[in-house]
Amino acid sequence: MQILGFLGPILSACCESTASVAPFWNLIQISNGCTSVSLRDGELYPLFYRMTLNDTSYNSVLVSIMQRMNWTSAGIINFQDFTFTSIMEDLTNQFRKAGISYTVESFATDPINAANNLKNEDTRIYIVYVYPKQAIKIICRAYELKMFGPGYVWFLPEWYGALWYDEILDRTNCSRNQIRQTLDGSFGLQQVFLSSDNLTTISGLTPQQYVDQYLAISPSKQIRDENTLSFDSLWAFALALNRTAAILKETNESLTNFYYNNTRIRKLIFASLSGVNFEGISGRVAFVNGDRTGDIEISQYQVDKNPNQSIVVGLFSSKDDVLYLNRTNFIQWPGGRIPVGSITVNTKNLTISIPVFVVFCTLAFIGILTAMYFLYFNTSNRHVRAIKMSSPNMNNILVLGCILCYISMVIYGLDNGLVNEEGIRICCIAYGWILCYGFTLSFGALFSKTWRVYRIYSTGYKKRIIIRDKKLVLWIILLAAIDTILLVLWIQLDPVKLQVIETQGQPQPNDDPNIRIRYKSTLCYNEQKAIWLGLIYGYKFLFLLFGAFLAWETRNVHIRELNDSRYIGMSVYNVFVISAIGALLNEFVVATPTVKYVIICILTLLGTTITLCLVFVPKVRRWRSDPDGKVEISRTRIGNIDNRTTNGDAHVSQIETPASDNLIEDFQKSSKSSSNT
Repeated sequence: MQILGFLGPILSACCESTASVAPFWNLIQISNGCTSVSLRDGELYPLFYRMTLNDTSYNSVLVSIMQRMNWTSAGIINFQDFTFTSIMEDLTNQFRKAGISYTVESFATDPINAANNLKNEDTRIYIVYVYPKQAIKIICRAYELKMFGPGYVWFLPEWYGALWYDEILDRTNCSRNQIRQTLDGSFGLQQVFLSSDNLTTISGLTPQQYVDQYLAISPSKQIRDENTLSFDSLWAFALALNRTAAILKETNESLTNFYYNNTRIRKLIFASLSGVNFEGISGRVAFVNGDRTGDIEISQYQVDKNPNQSIVVGLFSSKDDVLYLNRTNFIQWPGGRIPVGSITVNTKNLTISIPVFVVFCTLAFIGILTAMYFLYFNTSNRHVRAIKMSSPNMNNILVLGCILCYISMVIYGLDNGLVNEEGIRICCIAYGWILCYGFTLSFGALFSKTWRVYRIYSTGYKKRIIIRDKKLVLWIILLAAIDTILLVLWIQLDPVKLQVIETQGQPQPNDDPNIRIRYKSTLCYNEQKAIWLGLIYGYKFLFLLFGAFLAWETRNVHIRELNDSRYIGMSVYNVFVISAIGALLNEFVVATPTVKYVIICILTLLGTTITLCLVFVPKVRRWRSDPDGKVEISRTRIGNIDNRTTNGDAHVSQIETPASDNLIEDFQKSSKSSSNT
């Protein structure tokens, strides 16, 4: 007796083995349980049919549900194996064609992070492609993250079965009620294994009559899904053989002429099986490329109605590709209304507050006016002895540097709320250059004056030292040149680029929970920013450190008319501390643009204003008390600078300033009388 074909098996792994061997025997196979996507490969499994739906058949139903409910986005949690990944890839392809956005979170070991990531997404529709032992962890995590209830929808494989979570609850920290609470309202999709239509099938039995007869002879008194599919598979094969026999009869042949190398008869059986279309116990039976086309049930887990199993609430008809919702068992939506499916995200530019910007621009403007007053005062009173002896040229450079620092506050506040993207890029470049030059000019002037005091009084009173302002200006020019070289190299080798950063959408208190605000900010960045900032900050830190050292070494020098050493030292300390704090905060503190702007502006304002006041306010006060500079120079006292000045006072060496020769002589006489005293 020749075998014309065979039925089964029901496991996909077994089917892949038998279906790959069947062509060598010229035998057609019909499976009643294998669902793997890989079995759709016609080259590897050319003679394979199946009565069950393949795993991707449910994806078109998911798309229909999404469209019916006006859901435009979904989140997918996928376990990384071939079966689930194949289903997920097919679903995402259908989503793209339907214009549905999606987010996929795949995992290989622990699904917890996948659930955490979906929490931050804009969707509320979640589709799970995992095994039950992984699903229980996801559902428990969803309970902890409050990803359930009104507004949330979960889709899980219906093949998990009823009460699937009971035997694996020990894998989570959630209770049975918590799992049920999270699953309440969730959906599942499953092939129709027993038709609900009261129609007489090809066998002459209605589905209910089939069930009654089967249970009457079944020892277990139970009917399984595979039973109805096996019954319909036999009928499909029988109909194909009858049709083939009729064709063979026209050429005086019969099925008994089939042998394992008879390709012609096998092709006839194959074509006849592809053309069957009948009403079976499991519904309408037809094949497309070896895959069954069948109806799909949509079921929902409704705890209040039946906590032990899902309730069928809809049907997707394979005959007309239409989704029908049940008119007796309605879908129950937590909260009483259909979820919106996705969170409405309103994007807002995260910019510096305009009122804050105006306040600091006003303060910067006041600072600039103050600096210009000091510049006018310093220039117009150059003939006054107290001003002459305090290096007015250096003071002018200091004022110019402070004005640049004030201007940098305004430029720093020009973001995408006030200028376009190209303007932001230009402002980023301008801010770096202006602040860098402002710091160099202001602190360079302080440093130069402090260094001159240190050089004079650290050599003792017997050595005559002449340090002209020109030499100090050259030092400042050198520092500015270093800044220029570094900044030019930075711009040329690592140009400024713009980066748009978006925050995760955050729900707004007391507002619609389905609306989130996502903030967008435009920032400047360089690929090698850390290296360039390291070079600039590095050499300026050494500069600051040396200035602080000089200020400390000259802390006991008190010659008000000559160098303002006490106030210069205080200014150096002030700049050192505030600059260090500002650099750290600017690079490492993560805050909103407004907060960061406030911090940087306050530090810039404090450092610049305190420096100006320490240097010029004493001069203004002295000038008001002695406008013509006629009061005799006060006694000069110099504390211990180093080990070379052991007595309480030291004599003054000569310093060349813009003062007249008579003024220097007067000062030297005053110094000698001070020493004799």
